[in-house]
Amino acid sequence: MAEMKYEVRKTEENRGQQLPNNRKQIGKPQEAELEVFIEDYAFSFAKGLAERDYTGCVVGVLVGEHRMTGSREQILVSGVLEARDVLVRDVVCFTEDNWAGIYRDIREYFPDQQIVGWYLGGPGFLLEDEERQKKIQNDNFGGGDKILLKVDSIEKEQSVLYYKEESMQTLSGYYIYYDKNEEMQNYIAGTHQMIPMEERTVFLEKESWEGAGRRERPQPQEPSGFYRLFYATSGVLTCLAILVIAGLAMQIQERDQLKELLNEQERQASSVQQVYIVEEGETLESICLKFYGSSEQVEAIRLLNSLEGKEEPEAGQKLFLP
Repeated sequence: MAEMKYEVRKTEENRGQQLPNNRKQIGKPQEAELEVFIEDYAFSFAKGLAERDYTGCVVGVLVGEHRMTGSREQILVSGVLEARDVLVRDVVCFTEDNWAGIYRDIREYFPDQQIVGWYLGGPGFLLEDEERQKKIQNDNFGGGDKILLKVDSIEKEQSVLYYKEESMQTLSGYYIYYDKNEEMQNYIAGTHQMIPMEERTVFLEKESWEGAGRRERPQPQEPSGFYRLFYATSGVLTCLAILVIAGLAMQIQERDQLKELLNEQERQASSVQQVYIVEEGETLESICLKFYGSSEQVEAIRLLNSLEGKEEPEAGQKLFLP
C-alpha cells in the first residue's frame, strides 16, 4: 500500500521562508541537485536506530517540509519515525496497519509536517540492493518527490538518495542543521528511550556554523565528581582484575606441571623394587644373573639408571633395580 499523498507545498508562501542559519555542509552539494537539510536531532536518532541491532535492518519515515525556492527544490527533514513490523524476511512490506501506525504518530507528534521520504539503516551489505529500494520508493513513496536516507551501522556512513531518471541516485552533498526540535524530542520520549543531549551529533568547530545570528551550540556537561571517581575506579579495578586473572592462569599452569612431575616420580618409584650398591668387578650382566638368574633385565637396569651405550656401573655406585 502506498502512503497517503500529502500535498507537496511548493507554493509562493515557501519562497519567503529562510533556510536554517545554523547548519553544516556534508559533502559538496551541486546546484543541479535537490537541496536537502536534515535536523541534527533527527539525524542522531536515525543513526541510533541503525546501531541498535547489527544483524538486521530498520525502516523509518522522514517528515518535514518540501519547498521550492525559485527554481531550486528543497527538502527539510525535521523528524524520523520508526516504521515497526514492516520487514518480512528482510523484505520491506508496508501494510495498511503499518501506515495507520505511522499516520497516528505523525498526527500526535508532527501534526504540521508532511512525509518527505523514508529511512533505511543497518549493516552495509543489507543496504546494497538499490533496485529493490527503487521499487519500495515507487510503490510506497510516490517516486521522485521523496528522498531516502541510508545509514550504514558498520561503516558509520550516511548517504541521501533521490529518484532521478528512473534510478536511485546519491546526492553529492547535503546539510545538517541544528534546531530546538521539540517535536522530535517529544516523539523519542513518547516512543523510545531518550537520547542524551551529549550523544547528539555536535559540530566540532564553531567556525563550521554558517549564517548571521548564529547561536552557541549546546556544550556537553562534564561528568560530576562522583562519576569521574567512578570511571577512574572502574579503570583501576579492570586492571587489577586482568592481573588477578593472569596470576591465576600462571598458578594453574605451574600446578599442572608440578602434578605431572609428581606423577612421573611416582611411576618411577613404583617400578623400583630395591637399591643395590655395586661391588668391585661387577657388571650389569653379573648383577642380573645374581638377582634374576638371567641377563634379560640388563637394558631395563641401564634405562632405569640412565646408563648410556655400553657404560658399566662403578664400584660403590647405587643402582635402582626393577
